[in-house]
Amino acid sequence: MFQRENKKACVSLDVSKGSSHVQAFYSVGQKATDVCVIKHTKSGFEKLNEIIVALENSTGEKCVVVFECTGVYSKPVENYLQKIGKKYFLIPPLLSAKVRKSDIRPTKTDSKDCETIANVYFLKKLRPAKPFEKLHDKLKSFCSYYLFLINRTSCMKTKYRHYLDNVFPRIDEYFNVYSPFFMDLIIKNPNPQKLKKKTDEFLYKFITSYDYFGNGKATVFINSFHRYFEDAAIDINEDDAAIDVLSSSAKKLKEDMKSLDDLLEEIILLGMKTEEYKYLITIPGMTKNTASRIAAEVSGIDRFPTASKFIAYAGIDPTVKESGKMTGEHLPITHKGNQRLRCLFYLVASGTSKSKSEANPVRDFIIKKKSDGLSAKAAIIAGCNKLARIIYAVCSKREPFSLQNQ
Repeated sequence: MFQRENKKACVSLDVSKGSSHVQAFYSVGQKATDVCVIKHTKSGFEKLNEIIVALENSTGEKCVVVFECTGVYSKPVENYLQKIGKKYFLIPPLLSAKVRKSDIRPTKTDSKDCETIANVYFLKKLRPAKPFEKLHDKLKSFCSYYLFLINRTSCMKTKYRHYLDNVFPRIDEYFNVYSPFFMDLIIKNPNPQKLKKKTDEFLYKFITSYDYFGNGKATVFINSFHRYFEDAAIDINEDDAAIDVLSSSAKKLKEDMKSLDDLLEEIILLGMKTEEYKYLITIPGMTKNTASRIAAEVSGIDRFPTASKFIAYAGIDPTVKESGKMTGEHLPITHKGNQRLRCLFYLVASGTSKSKSEANPVRDFIIKKKSDGLSAKAAIIAGCNKLARIIYAVCSKREPFSLQNQ
């Protein structure tokens, strides 16, 4: 194995939960220390610093620290190295796995992984890691939590509908069961036998307490209310546990939906402060929601030297497989990279494919690909690639979107 020139000695860490295996190297295969284990504590990080200082004293120059980017597990190590001002490299786990599998007899152990990670540093061209700006870091954390809330709300909706259909069968044919007004009515009156006996005066007063309900809408609702109970086959007992669970699930779902709206509003406000947002929002088909969340995942377009690197980061680059007469054309995308960014690209591309605006290069590109014989999904994925190149162009050039530049 041939080491790249001008590579300094390194301290390699195999990071795990709460601890790391550590080993220092002068060059490829030339070990400076044996493997040891440090805890992610004050005393553990002091021991790591001692290893770094000892290596620098023996080589007479500054060394670097290398480890895999493992999210939550590697964050304490990153924070400590930033605190002491030490240069470090984050290794993608897929890259270290590729180097490990290149051996004739691949071996994966905690002690062996230190050498594998060091070899990635010595053999590959890497860029030193830079901490995200506080704005991007906060925005990215909010977006991650937003996706968690979406999944939780989706599960709660399923549970809510299950009990709603049990207690009030077919009521979704008459009302929007996710409107705040309807959910409040169910939370306060989950028992269908008692709700059925409510007077028109009670219903009218309850309905008009909401600003968006006038006399006309209130009358329509009351008429629908009576039509539903005249025809509904409600056989549930008044003491059935499903009634209490329905009220509880409706209350929890309403809280989650409000949390989602509040968090999205905060994400948009933060997104507007990023450098990328003012260029992203000029792209046809982009909304405040998607522009803010894409800005969070990009976290600085200068991290990517070329558009191809940016596309690969999103995992929408095509798989390359060529051999003999097999050209490798029309293969699926790699799906390796930032899944959240890839999903956002697909969301924008699929939405803009139905746009009727005059100037929309992504939509026109998707239509062209469909006319060339691609399926609807394949054409949208091709549109994602086009969208990524437009995003890279406007953000890297610091220019709003313009058709003349396409």
